[in-house]
Amino acid sequence: MKMIYRLLLGLGCVVLPLFCFAQQPDSISTDTLDLPEIKVSSELLDQKIERSTISLQTLDAKQLDRMVSTDPISALQLMPGLTIYDEQPSIRGSSGYTFGAGTRVLTMLNGLPLLSPDLNAASFDLLPMDAVKQIEVMKGAASVLYGSGALGGVIHMITEKPSTVPYTQIRSTFRLYDRPANRNADWDGFRSASVRSVHALHSRRVNDRYGFLVLADLIDNTGFRKDENERRARIWFMQDYNRKLNDKYYLRVSLNTLAHFDSSGAVIAWGGYPDSALIAGPGFLSKQYTFNLAIDPTIQLFKGNQIHTLQGRFYNVNQRVSTGQNSRSYMQYVDYKYQAPLYKKWIQLATGLNYTGTQVFSDSTFGRATGRQAAAFAQFQLAPTEKLQFLLGARWQYEDVRGDTARLQANKGQSPLERRETLNRTVMRIGGNYEVAKATFLRASWGQAVRSPSVAERFTTTQSGGLTVLPNPEIAVEKGWTAEIGLRQGLKWGRLQAYVDVSAFRMQFEDMVEFWVVADQLGRVPGFPFRAQNISEARVDGMEFSTQGRFRAAKRLHFGLIGGITVIDPIDLQGNARYDGDEKYQEVILLGIALGQPDRPRTLKYRNKVLIRTSPSVEWRKWNLSCNYTYNSPIVNIDKIFLQSTLLPDVYNFRKEHNKGWHVVDVILSWSAGQQSWSLAAYNLLNEEFMTVPGTLGAQRSFALQWKLRF
Repeated sequence: MKMIYRLLLGLGCVVLPLFCFAQQPDSISTDTLDLPEIKVSSELLDQKIERSTISLQTLDAKQLDRMVSTDPISALQLMPGLTIYDEQPSIRGSSGYTFGAGTRVLTMLNGLPLLSPDLNAASFDLLPMDAVKQIEVMKGAASVLYGSGALGGVIHMITEKPSTVPYTQIRSTFRLYDRPANRNADWDGFRSASVRSVHALHSRRVNDRYGFLVLADLIDNTGFRKDENERRARIWFMQDYNRKLNDKYYLRVSLNTLAHFDSSGAVIAWGGYPDSALIAGPGFLSKQYTFNLAIDPTIQLFKGNQIHTLQGRFYNVNQRVSTGQNSRSYMQYVDYKYQAPLYKKWIQLATGLNYTGTQVFSDSTFGRATGRQAAAFAQFQLAPTEKLQFLLGARWQYEDVRGDTARLQANKGQSPLERRETLNRTVMRIGGNYEVAKATFLRASWGQAVRSPSVAERFTTTQSGGLTVLPNPEIAVEKGWTAEIGLRQGLKWGRLQAYVDVSAFRMQFEDMVEFWVVADQLGRVPGFPFRAQNISEARVDGMEFSTQGRFRAAKRLHFGLIGGITVIDPIDLQGNARYDGDEKYQEVILLGIALGQPDRPRTLKYRNKVLIRTSPSVEWRKWNLSCNYTYNSPIVNIDKIFLQSTLLPDVYNFRKEHNKGWHVVDVILSWSAGQQSWSLAAYNLLNEEFMTVPGTLGAQRSFALQWKLRF
């Protein structure tokens, strides 16, 4: 009953403002008074968002800017169905949380994957926030277009191009953390817990052919957890060259370079609750020094409506860690695409080839590991009428890896490399979109996806606190599919412009990877030995409702609303419902140790079954006031090994008292005039106390101030 109550409450928060704004309906139209036309390209076709065959949502530069942040995470978490815990994104429950494992949501920058070569983890710190034009979030399997990793969806960042009108932008932010709700966790009165940043950008076209955009950032984060300070410097340089070769051909060449230095401390888990809730437990603090360098060349050749695109990425990560787990990793990525109409506008083709090579070196953690991936794909868009279109696509994906399987850190780099062909598979997708009536679009899709486990999941041997991670070179590739049906309706009621979108979906996973205790290694290695294992045949069923609207009350007074509700049922098909919750954790641990039976409750771990996101706003003259509300329902299951006090003290007691879901409210006031703008934000205004992953509290209340000058 409580869940139903919260669901109805959230639905009311999202829907009722629309009806409060509405007058007598005069028409239903796709014309927009205040809502801009949104075009997307993540399906490899530049088209209106309502024509998409899958659930696809966007964030623009204004929405990012309002969050007064140094990365896009806070803005992304306002999108329906999306959560990010410890920089591990999950779309509609496709992922839980597994420390050190690769992501099931692919993060991309301008069509190129932005994942670390060793962990296959999202690199949100590298994203050039002030240059982002639009973020597109694809929900569901997308491996046909983007290969391994897009099992649950894609987060695609698209940046601005050099401007024909030169401009310079300077942005400065300051964020101050308040004391936590539980005063016993206040380790120093938070006299120094703050974030300071300076961002500078300049964009211009020198002439008709050459243009450039340069962005530099300096960020100093003292951290609200003790010793979790961070200092970052980043420079991003984009340049492009355009030239008309003759009457038929047009050439565009671009080169993007990103350099990023990060000196930081990372608290993996607390020392206990409440006194040490924001202090690292023994062995759970590491100091890291990381240098990232990415060079992305692109060549495009246009001939009428035909486009040849050749993209590359040369990516290097050097990391030094206080615990001695230093590493170097490299990635080479080459992608060729050809897009053209085959028969007028009725049949569109997108096809291409792809190659990825990775090399990882770390004497104590990975040893040596290399991997190669190759792929070929083709997608057809069929539009027999103006109102009806279909998509058909297929991709062949291949991978082989060579790695160091030593089970002791002391032996890393000494054992011979073992080679395995891990992936040789074809995946497919099909989808359709039909304009049933004016501004009413019905869509349906089905698509397959794969995710190859990262080097870390296959070959890592390492220790942290009371945990030891062992390699599993035999781990299988994750496979899955997503099916969805959805309806998008455009509305115009008097001065109200809006859309509503409703969808139902199913995601099915085979050989899902989770970490669990390796029973036969207890006592042979220090601490609790973990290893990535294929144990889950999983399924996530769900429904999602989202809306965006704008009401013009007067010439200079506008009301806006963005929001949505996602409800999922994430289950392990071979799990045991008897082990849902925390009460039987000792029984489950003993079974795992004595009989080697994995921790397999019926409900998938680290999932929120209900997510509510809503962001109403008011604009008056030069002022904008927005209120962001998010609700995450209780996480039913975590790895029960973390409930043991000898490993993570007080996690069991905290969950017993606080695991009731959490509500977070942010309020942001902005003022702009001419070239300047100011923003004042209060995050987690009610100072809600919540735990996102075991032994990690979410950020307490904080206040932020931003100043921006553009000239």
